[in-house]
Amino acid sequence: MNTKVIGKDLTKEAPRSPRIRVGGYAILGRTIDKCRALVAGNIGEYHFDCPLDNMLFGFKGVKGDDFKAQIENGASDQEMVEWLNRNGEKKTPDEIKRWGDEVTASNPYNDPERREWFVEQVRQSVPRPESGVASHCRFGKYGSGLSAATFTGAARSRDTEVPPTLRFNQRRRLIFGDSSILTAA
Repeated sequence: MNTKVIGKDLTKEAPRSPRIRVGGYAILGRTIDKCRALVAGNIGEYHFDCPLDNMLFGFKGVKGDDFKAQIENGASDQEMVEWLNRNGEKKTPDEIKRWGDEVTASNPYNDPERREWFVEQVRQSVPRPESGVASHCRFGKYGSGLSAATFTGAARSRDTEVPPTLRFNQRRRLIFGDSSILTAA
């Protein structure tokens, strides 16, 4: 635990949305929040250097450990933007914007290569009425186009068994991997 690194306590609040851009980069704010929380020892249920973070690292050609080293040294958001701009593959502002637009517009359901996988994961993961978690599941979309579902009905419990890839966080959001995809009403 590094006491000089201060950031969000992810046991009490969520990291920034991957759609919020920092220095033009999608995902960066969330990655910074998770990395700072990891270093400070309060990452909670989130994961740093996960597949989402690796979309950013892959785009720039940097490594999670190198990114983390900057955070451990107390880098600010702006210093992390400058570090990303100096390291890995050089990207123009237009390339960064275009990549960010693609990232924020995408979701697994709308990606033909990932749709079948996503639908199967949700199907396996949605608690059944008999589990006591939910009596109804209604699918919808956020304004951004992100697929979501809302649970209403029976009592909910963090102790209820759900597949290991899926769990409820403290805000009663169903978390798949590192992404909040479902919200318990």
